[in-house]
Amino acid sequence: MEYGTDLYFRLICKIIKLFIYTGVSIWLLFFFRFRLRKTTRPEQVFIIGFILLIAGVSVDIIGMLYYIPSLIKRVTGEIVLGNLGLLMVFIGICFSLLELSKISLKFRRQSETDPLTGLNNRQVFFREFEQELFHVRQLEESGPSIAVIDVNKLKKINDTMGHQVGDKAIKALAEAIKQSIRDYDLAARYGGDEFVILFPREGPRSETLKTRIMKNLELLRLNAGDIPVDFSVGTAKFPDDGMNIEDLLEAADKNMYAGKVK
Repeated sequence: MEYGTDLYFRLICKIIKLFIYTGVSIWLLFFFRFRLRKTTRPEQVFIIGFILLIAGVSVDIIGMLYYIPSLIKRVTGEIVLGNLGLLMVFIGICFSLLELSKISLKFRRQSETDPLTGLNNRQVFFREFEQELFHVRQLEESGPSIAVIDVNKLKKINDTMGHQVGDKAIKALAEAIKQSIRDYDLAARYGGDEFVILFPREGPRSETLKTRIMKNLELLRLNAGDIPVDFSVGTAKFPDDGMNIEDLLEAADKNMYAGKVK
């Protein structure tokens, strides 16, 4: 069978395309099946899409070799199989991007969360405080306030009752703190036996906040059993007690320890 130059060139291009689609499909099958041991929805859609593309190119090549009527070749190979394959690959890309965004959000949340209590960690607290301080200075509004909360005698609890009881005490206090603040306030575990709260707007006084937390802590004790938790609270307000987070934390610590002495 003799081919014109143009037909021969198009045939070679389609054969190369067939090899590329086949190679990608084999790689996808190998990677998802043998490396990951399973395939998820995006990968399945990808594989089906490339199989359809292979089928479409194969029909096109067979049509060129054996002079299948152009209408049948174009409708079956290019319009139906080829376009459907491209659509499946596009859907697979969309699914993959969605999966990646979910995974990214999950890892971001994990990096910002204290694993024991589920509260934000100190990095989130510092970041949110700086953002709040920026808005306050831009809009010349009243500044935020913070609270520092410390579990009293946690080491004694760990030594006498075990670290599991100590962890329960920390988790119970964290839950009581979450129930004692507003939706737009931010609670975080600062580290060890310390917690911090950011009040973007006017925050409560130390005595008021401690009373709220103690009330919620008592409710938790009724539901989860007696959990030995004693704590101290200190607060500080911008700009009265400091112009930056370090000064405010120091002022809140002093107020907290002053309350312990009392």
